[in-house]
Amino acid sequence: MRYDDRVQVVTVTTSEGYLGDKKEIESEPETALCEISGLTNSDKQTYFRDNYKIDAFKVHLKGDQYKMLNI
Repeated sequence: MRYDDRVQVVTVTTSEGYLGDKKEIESEPETALCEISGLTNSDKQTYFRDNYKIDAFKVHLKGDQYKMLNI
């Protein structure tokens, strides 16, 4: 894979604020190496089912330093 593109990765965490309200905290943007590619027909059928998106794409981040659970 050729990681010749760059993206800004921002981590957002939720913490308990004053009086029980939720507060979102964003980290500083971090530049990451990545490859951006289109979806295959199999990907389109798996993720979009009957509603195929032509403008969808995949982002492959280099390395495993980003432990993301939800994107």
